[in-house]
Amino acid sequence: MLWPMICKRLKIGYMNWRLRIKRERMDRRIDELSVLMKQIREPGARGSYLKDSEKLEMYRLHKEIPEVYTVEKFAKDYSITRQRVHAILWLKEIEEKEEKKLGHPLDVSTELLLDNFPECYWLMMVWDYVRFFELW
Repeated sequence: MLWPMICKRLKIGYMNWRLRIKRERMDRRIDELSVLMKQIREPGARGSYLKDSEKLEMYRLHKEIPEVYTVEKFAKDYSITRQRVHAILWLKEIEEKEEKKLGHPLDVSTELLLDNFPECYWLMMVWDYVRFFELW
């Protein structure tokens, strides 16, 4: 009589354990999907580094056909803010003027490094600022 009760409790415990594991997996999937949906819905939520080649492509397309490739279209396509698109186009225009003035292309070694190793970009931005008076 005792044995069937123990078996029943073990079976219920095992089933609860499996349900908990399934629920945790589902929660993780939902969290991952919510992050992806946030990146789709909100401009600027992408938070990723745009490669210099992508910026050049944006500038080239906007320069060729500005009626089609507007700031709003780029902001939506790349999931970034309009202000950032304005800044990218403005800086690329300045770079082009400087190259014409100098007569040779600007040094792009840093951009090439960041395009090939984007994790370096984040390492440069992560600094620990410490206020000394808080340590005293």
